[in-house]
Amino acid sequence: MATDRIWLSWETQRRTVELSRKFNAQLHILETSKKGVPRYLVLTQRTIRTLLTCKPKIVFVQNPSVILATLVLLLRPLFGYRVVVDRHTNFKFGTRHSRQLKWRVFHALSRFTLRTADITIVTNRYLRLYIKQQGANAYILPDPLPALRPGDNHSAGETGKLSGFFVCTFAEDEPYREVFEAMKQHPDTDFYVTGNFKKANPHTLDAVDNNIHLLGFVPEQDYIDHLFRCDFSIILTTQEFTLNCGAYESLVANKPAVLANTLTIRRYFSKGFVYTDPCSVDAINHAIGEVGRRLDELKADQVTLRKELTQEWSTLKNRIDQQIQVLTPTGATDPTSNQQ
Repeated sequence: MATDRIWLSWETQRRTVELSRKFNAQLHILETSKKGVPRYLVLTQRTIRTLLTCKPKIVFVQNPSVILATLVLLLRPLFGYRVVVDRHTNFKFGTRHSRQLKWRVFHALSRFTLRTADITIVTNRYLRLYIKQQGANAYILPDPLPALRPGDNHSAGETGKLSGFFVCTFAEDEPYREVFEAMKQHPDTDFYVTGNFKKANPHTLDAVDNNIHLLGFVPEQDYIDHLFRCDFSIILTTQEFTLNCGAYESLVANKPAVLANTLTIRRYFSKGFVYTDPCSVDAINHAIGEVGRRLDELKADQVTLRKELTQEWSTLKNRIDQQIQVLTPTGATDPTSNQQ
């Protein structure tokens, strides 16, 4: 059965789910429990099968994975579709000069996808500038503000004490060791930490205080409920050119947050947040104290920011829709493009 627009992904991400709806593209999340080469073989087969079944005119593809984006672009001459690559966070800037074969291959594929995609979407102006330096072009589209609703068992406050929600996946760019140390300076605040903490150093976990509650990986609705129950959140990365999903979620939930003091983050999340050096325990400690003192002020600022970002996002999305219609003047238009 032919489908004008599809969106392909090899993993589940909130941005992909939200954008596929906004662009009226049928979402196909292809996943497997296999690892390494067997994973790529299985997902390649499923991707080709999906393309054969749907016969799309426009294929949106999430990158990560760079392998998926490369595959869809290589298959384009056979199927005759146009390709829109949503490229976010998957640039590996720290490995650009590595001599390791895997990174040399990664960056070769990265350049190929940037230069051959019909349209590339990035989250901010700094990534767009980088892509221009690579001889390609891109359109800016941050994450849409997600539609979050607390569950029926939601109630304000976790314990009656001030509470913080640390959105963490224990990835390399997340300074969870520094955050845990800073949390020790706030014994009267309860902190709830998401993410698979088994990826962390056991010695780091052994040293956490009693006011730090490790939730582990939680279902999405439980995650949303914790976010709405807390007083503030903490979302930190050591990477520049990154906009954290947790920051969008905190804005929707009207929860002031501690964010990394990067150019990208400060420009987009320009009010309603406290910014800090993610590598400094003292700076994070100070930021946690500040966000707790300024909760009402920051909440009011977030209300204003939500309105501004919603209007800006619609304008940026419409520009991309117009470009897609230039690529496919006789079809694959988005019937919802004027209903933001």
